[in-house]
Amino acid sequence: MRLRRSIPFVLAASVLFSGRAGAQEDARRWRLGVAEGVGTQQAFPFNKPLYKHDFWAFKILLNRALGSKGAFSWEVQLEPSVYVVRHRLLNPYYVQPSWGADYLAQRVRYARGVQITEYVLNAGLVGRYSPTRRMSLFLLVSTGPMYSDAATERLAKGLAFSDILACGVGYRLGGLLLELRPGLRHVSNAHTQDPNGGYNTVTIDLAVWSSP
Repeated sequence: MRLRRSIPFVLAASVLFSGRAGAQEDARRWRLGVAEGVGTQQAFPFNKPLYKHDFWAFKILLNRALGSKGAFSWEVQLEPSVYVVRHRLLNPYYVQPSWGADYLAQRVRYARGVQITEYVLNAGLVGRYSPTRRMSLFLLVSTGPMYSDAATERLAKGLAFSDILACGVGYRLGGLLLELRPGLRHVSNAHTQDPNGGYNTVTIDLAVWSSP
């Protein structure tokens, strides 16, 4: 299953590679990339015993340089993404009788597990430090709206928000920029609906960029 999910990333990365490998540096300020990511709640600093939450994500990346000073630079980044999520309630007593006459049925349903598809548009800022021409270190802060197609005991179906804090390392290889990006993600709906317990995950992305 995970191998089949990786096919869009492999195909998109191959298109970037065939189009950019061996290319010379140019003056374009926009960069296009793709990323594949995974995340889990079952890791430090989260790992709450209330629920299990894992995802796989495919992202299209758009990045524009804003400015630079010496080895430091600043960028704006857009990430239209699709997340395939598997969520399961571990502690049935999280669902209380006050949730309605069907609270016992809710416990059973959520304890079986729910598969969710999230459609996300994150936008954020990147600060990058490049000690050499090939290598860079970066910090990303981003947020944006998302739509979730299924409800769980922690989050209502529909509109919510995706917040990401990540850091990582990039390496230029020919006409490409390869990045490894560990981070943290929080999802909630800002109390626009109930429930709004939200999800927290530890994440890691592998990205491949065209490299202007």
